[in-house]
Amino acid sequence: MLPSFISELTVAHFAIRCRPACAAFHLPGYKGGAFRGGFGYAFKSIACPTHEVDCVHSRLGQSCVYSQVFETPVPEGASIMRKYTYAPHPFVLTPPLDGRSRYSENEEITLELVLVGRAINWLAYFICTLEELGRRGIGRARSQPEFVS
Repeated sequence: MLPSFISELTVAHFAIRCRPACAAFHLPGYKGGAFRGGFGYAFKSIACPTHEVDCVHSRLGQSCVYSQVFETPVPEGASIMRKYTYAPHPFVLTPPLDGRSRYSENEEITLELVLVGRAINWLAYFICTLEELGRRGIGRARSQPEFVS
C-alpha cells in the first residue's frame, strides 16, 4: 500500500521546444549538466530578490522562491528525511538523451519539465528562467536556444 502523501502529490508535466537561435547549436554529448548548471544560475538571477549567497538564511526565509526550489527545506516535523539538510528539488528538467552535440538551425530540441507540488505555482519563474538561459547561452560554446513553446 502506498503512503498517504502519494495520493495527495500533484505533478505537472511540460514539453518545451527550442531551436538554435543561430546557424549552429553546439552542446556536450551529455546535455543534462549544461542545461542544469545554466538553469540554476539563471533561476537565481530571476527568482532571488536579495541575490545573497545563502538564500536559506536571508531575511526572506521560506518566501524566497530560489531557496524553496534549489535549497528545498525538509518540512518541519517530517518523519521521512529528517536527517537530511535538504529535500529533493521539486522539479525535473530533462534534455534530450540522444548524445548528439550539434543541431542545425531548423532542428527542434525538446526539453521535459516536471514540476511537483507547490512548484507548479511557480511555473512563471521556470518560463522566465528558460528565456534567460536562452539569452545567456548553454554550455561552453554558449549556444543560444530560442524557446518556441
